[in-house]
Amino acid sequence: MATLLARALLALFLLFITPLSLAAPPAGLNAADWSAIQAQLPTNTPYQARLVADGWQARNPAHGFRLHFARDGSTTLQSGAARISLQLQAVGYGRVMQPLRQPEAQQARGGRVDIRWNGQLREWWVNNADGVEQWLELAQAPGRRPWPDAPLRVELQLHSNLQASLAGEGQARHLLLQGAGQRIHFRKLRVWDADGQALPARMLLNPQADGAAVLAYEIDERKARYPLTIDPAFVQEAYIKASNTGAFDQFGWSVAVDGNAVAVGAPYEDGSGDSLSNSGAVYVFERDTNGDWQQAAYLKASNALNNDRFGRSVALSGNTLVVGAIGVDDPANNSGAVYVFVRDSNGNWSQQAILQADNAGDSDNFGWSVAVSGDTVVVGALNEASSATGVVNGSSSGSAGSDDSATEAGAAYVFVRDSNGNWSQQAYLKASNTEAYDNFGSAVAVDGNTLVVGAIYESSNFTGVTAGQNPDTAGDNNLAGASGAAYVFVRDGNVNWRQQAYLKASNTDAGDNFGYSVAISGNRVLVGARFEDSAASGINGDDNDNTAAQAGAAYVFVRDGNGNWSQEAYLKASNTGADDSFGVSVALSGNLAVVGAEWEDSSSTGIDGNQADNGLYNPGAAYVFVHDGQGNWRQQVYLKASNTGLQDYFGGAVATDGTLVLVGADSEDSNATGVNGNQGDNSSGSSGAAYLFFSLGELFSDGFE
Repeated sequence: MATLLARALLALFLLFITPLSLAAPPAGLNAADWSAIQAQLPTNTPYQARLVADGWQARNPAHGFRLHFARDGSTTLQSGAARISLQLQAVGYGRVMQPLRQPEAQQARGGRVDIRWNGQLREWWVNNADGVEQWLELAQAPGRRPWPDAPLRVELQLHSNLQASLAGEGQARHLLLQGAGQRIHFRKLRVWDADGQALPARMLLNPQADGAAVLAYEIDERKARYPLTIDPAFVQEAYIKASNTGAFDQFGWSVAVDGNAVAVGAPYEDGSGDSLSNSGAVYVFERDTNGDWQQAAYLKASNALNNDRFGRSVALSGNTLVVGAIGVDDPANNSGAVYVFVRDSNGNWSQQAILQADNAGDSDNFGWSVAVSGDTVVVGALNEASSATGVVNGSSSGSAGSDDSATEAGAAYVFVRDSNGNWSQQAYLKASNTEAYDNFGSAVAVDGNTLVVGAIYESSNFTGVTAGQNPDTAGDNNLAGASGAAYVFVRDGNVNWRQQAYLKASNTDAGDNFGYSVAISGNRVLVGARFEDSAASGINGDDNDNTAAQAGAAYVFVRDGNGNWSQEAYLKASNTGADDSFGVSVALSGNLAVVGAEWEDSSSTGIDGNQADNGLYNPGAAYVFVHDGQGNWRQQVYLKASNTGLQDYFGGAVATDGTLVLVGADSEDSNATGVNGNQGDNSSGSSGAAYLFFSLGELFSDGFE
């Protein structure tokens, strides 16, 4: 037994410190001992790759499939009867190809598997709750180009029991695999060089016998600087309009997405026959078994009245949809209300509850922001006027919320649902440094037992993170007016809430509006500061260069195992410009972050267009960032509308579930209705639209449809 333990320690050292070849057990171990050791190796994550006799294997419990990384370099993904296998087989130019016989080394750590084919080509796979992504990196050109315009070509052998075909044209081509009621997409190819330059690329498919095919990536890299990265990319999946498009409805003001459902708010929609001016509506769209998006529901408040602005905010979690209506006048003028809708087993949506503050007051705007996670709903009321501080746990705020001496200080409210579907108020949240006009509750987000609240006009000049309830004097001065702050709260034992952290930017400055938007996923928080002034671009640039007024920024904070928060990254647009309002909206899911910039001026359209062409006024943009699991962020893609237009404000709202990205453009002008209608007829001013994008990684992210 002691010998076996010593060998296990040696195996662990080899597993985590050195690249590991899978050709045979490590020296000194026979096959039986090696197998016994593998059975005892710890698995610290459900997504961790585990060494087996013929390679690595892993599961993805979030999406219900199995993965196998074989010694020959082939990767197989399986869900039920559906099976797909991919293996790199050659790289070169045109028809002059260098075969890839066998990987030189393979290594796994956690949910990541690295495969080194030779000194030039590296492949890696990342398996986590967001899905599975394949990446390729080519360090240098694979030999000499045989003729001047010969394209770089990477070939993969594809085996599947589903029928493979290509659709689309040029770089928008995608691979479709379908059969036996299952349908999956392998979407647009994206390649960039060492300078971040996007390269022209396309997919080709050469079917062979017995379900096999050669999948080829052809890339024009004649003006590129190596290394090149081939990455799962985004493509626009759907252009979404209301079924009853009307001028000035501002469809797309708010958006939410979860799995195969998206929700879009239109707070100025007028109801059937324009009978209820600005009463508002919410539209739910769902993806059917063929992969097509259809409107599934048109939702109105059960007590809709003029100017309720139902749809000012929306949030979606599974079968629960939450909608804010800030103009509801019961029990006080513009006190606001929140409506909860649920989807039954037949796919039908119905109203389950109306939520209101127990200290509702005039112009509180309860419902300005909403968030939902399972059976927990958080509601922001940015104009609530109590001077209370901290947290009141329980069903009633009582006297703590009755002192209206701090005008527009703001508050947030937590509601929970019991097993019978009944909702009750669980907590009343105030800032630890409450002051008039701070607008605490301007943005809210929740994930499980952690929530975050933004306060856009909080005015402390403090920088960085303070733990707990703001010890010492942090947050107590007003030397940076409207700099903004965010507050993190945690719930203990699913009952009591307490403030865990007070977040400020690393470069706090007056007027930045840090906290205008917030998002949370696990142990990360993303905070937008739409009026931050730095001219920096990219990741962790110079945050003190205030030469681009109101360009905007976003900040990523991360929590360690001891509950301590720290700033992980400072995000700027790749084309930072004054008055872009980058950070007006943010979304976060796992290792994917989305930031909207509704005043960005480029006239480009679609994916990764010309960022430097500022030919239109305020059409807007959105930016997708990814985290590599090693502490590093980078911008993955630059998103524009497919019909970019003057003052459309694309990016005013964003949402993501890790693979799908939904972007609202509340002032888009098309009179189209439904999904993928005519985008070119701008005869319905500010009717609004939403745009749905998804990543190539979705091939392995939603299981098999």
